[in-house]
Amino acid sequence: PLPPRALVAGIAADGQARAYEASRLTAEPVILDELGEVPVVLWSGGGRMLRAFDRRVDGRALLLAPAGVGQLREAETRSL
Repeated sequence: PLPPRALVAGIAADGQARAYEASRLTAEPVILDELGEVPVVLWSGGGRMLRAFDRRVDGRALLLAPAGVGQLREAETRSL
């Protein structure tokens, strides 16, 4: 269970929803997850900025990792 007044970010996709604690988003700037059949990436740029995306391109789920300030790198092709 979360402590009272814990700061969380929530996303919803494919009829499912999930909350992520702010402390986890600070420790892990890129989180790969799945909500139902939708592969998602949560990307925290520090502070209270958070982006969440469906990480599929042409039906293939991308494996993403941090690649410096404001950038993600795809693991297979190494592209930014």
